[in-house]
Amino acid sequence: MKLTSLAIVALTLSACASRTAPAPSTAAPNASLAAFEEVCLRTAPSFSGAKAAAARHGITDVQDLGFTHMGMAKDNSIGVQIKPDTECVITTPSQKARDLGKAFQQVIARNAETPPAARFPTKARVGGAMFIFQHDRQGGEAFVMLRTKD
Repeated sequence: MKLTSLAIVALTLSACASRTAPAPSTAAPNASLAAFEEVCLRTAPSFSGAKAAAARHGITDVQDLGFTHMGMAKDNSIGVQIKPDTECVITTPSQKARDLGKAFQQVIARNAETPPAARFPTKARVGGAMFIFQHDRQGGEAFVMLRTKD
């Protein structure tokens, strides 16, 4: 299951890269982290409200692929992948912010019932369930939240 989830993240990132992607973002990274907080963290552990939350961040066309739900904003600035009860991922083009990982840790800590570790991957409890969090900067930014088997 973990391999499948990582493969899906890789597919999402490659989809971002294969489109005519905008230049690396110069916008404040807070927009992508705000999306992760609202779409993933605040709808965990089921992610039942994630599609509606994604729409508030410009991701209005989320496709149900049977095993997961995926969508991108029309300008390709942000993407989402939602696997109900299992996984939530926000992707963006590369951002120049060096402290993006630290800011991501702060967003996790603000919403977690247990403090995350200072390095990625990290685990934290959200909504009564344990999740693994990862920040992948290869070919863009991927903020990943994957539920563990408790």
